[in-house]
Amino acid sequence: MVGSVVMLERLREYSALLVILALALLVLTSLYVMQPTSDRAETRDKGVLVDVLTVSYSERHVPLELEGVAQAADQVVIMAEVSGSVIERPDWLRDGALVPAGETLLVLDEQPYRLALAERRSQVSAAALHLADVQAKASVARRVNGNGGSPYAQLVPHLQEAESRLEAAEASLKRAQMDLQRTRITAPFAGRLKQVNASPGQFIRAGEAIAALYTTGQIEVRLPLRDDWLALLDLPLSGEALLDPVPVTLTGRFAGRDGQWQGHIVRREGGLNRNRMIYLVARINEADQGDVPLEPGVLVSVDVEGRQFEQLARLPRSVLAGDNTVWVVDADNRLRRRTVDVVHESRRYVYVIGGVQEGEQIAVSGALRWLDGALVQPRSVTAAPLAISRRQFP
Repeated sequence: MVGSVVMLERLREYSALLVILALALLVLTSLYVMQPTSDRAETRDKGVLVDVLTVSYSERHVPLELEGVAQAADQVVIMAEVSGSVIERPDWLRDGALVPAGETLLVLDEQPYRLALAERRSQVSAAALHLADVQAKASVARRVNGNGGSPYAQLVPHLQEAESRLEAAEASLKRAQMDLQRTRITAPFAGRLKQVNASPGQFIRAGEAIAALYTTGQIEVRLPLRDDWLALLDLPLSGEALLDPVPVTLTGRFAGRDGQWQGHIVRREGGLNRNRMIYLVARINEADQGDVPLEPGVLVSVDVEGRQFEQLARLPRSVLAGDNTVWVVDADNRLRRRTVDVVHESRRYVYVIGGVQEGEQIAVSGALRWLDGALVQPRSVTAAPLAISRRQFP
C-alpha cells in the first residue's frame, strides 16, 4: 500500500514537469511564428555576422619577442689552494656581501708553511754549498788532467748533478713561498659573494670551495632564439662578438617592482641545442642603473628589432584558420580560404608579406567550422581581439 502511494506521488511530479516543458515550448513557438517573415528571410539571406579586419601593408620591422634569465657576466668559485685551519674571518663575510678586488676573505694558519719555508731555504743553502764544492774539485781535475781527461775524470756529471740539485731546491723554496702566500685568500675581482662556506676554526682542505663570487658591473642574458628566426636578424653567422652591438631594452620585475634596463646584443653562441634553439647574448654594462637593480636570476623580456620589409602586414593571431591560412570575405560577402605568406609569428601577432591583397577583408576569428563559399555579413572592427595560439613560442 505504501509503495503505491509513493509511485502515485512520483507520477504527479513528472506530470507537472511535463506540463511546464510543454508550456515553455509553446511560448517559444509562438514567438517565432509571430516574428515577421521578412526579418527571418533577411537574416537568412545576409548570412552569419562576422567581424573582419582590412588588410593594410606598410614598411616596418619584424619585432622578435625573446625571454631569458639574467646572470653575471663573470662568476668564479673561490677555492682554498692550501689546507689549514681558519684563523681570521671578517664578520662581514656573508652571502650577498660586496667586496672590492684584492680584499682578504680568509686567513689560514701560516705556521706549518713558515716552517716548510725555513726548511726549503736550508735545502737551497746546502745545495749551493754542494755545488761550490763540486766546482772547486772540477777545477782541480781540469788542471791535473788537462783537456785529455774523460768527462767523468773532469767531474762533468758531478757538476750537472749539483746544478740540478740546486735548481730543485730553489723550485721547492719558491713553492713554499707561494704556499705561504696562499694561506691568505683574497677576492680576484670586485663583486658580490654567495654560497659562503667558512667559519673560524674550521679546517679547510686544498680544493675545497669557500664561496662563489660574481661581478655586479656587468650582467648577461642568454636569449633563446628559434633557428628559423635567425634569418630575420642582420647578424653575422659566426659566433664572434658583433662589430656593431644591437641596442635592446630589457624589462623585468624584481623585488615586486617593474624595471627597465638598456643593453646590447654582443654575440651569438655557436651550435643548436636539442630543441633546435640558438642563443643570443645581451649584455648590460650598468646593471644598477635606475631605481630597480638587475640581479642574477631575474626573468627579463626583450623586443629585438628584426629585418625591415617594404610590404608587411601585422594581423592578430586569431585570424589563422590553420597552418598559414585565413578566411577572406570576397566582394560577394562569401568566405574564401586563403593561404598567406607568414614570415613570423609572435604570441599576439602574425606578420604577412603576401597571399592577401591590400584592402581585402579578413575574418578576425579563423574558425575551422566555417565552409568555403558560405555567405556572411561582414562587420568591420578597428581593435581586433587577440588570441593566443596553442603553439608555444619563446
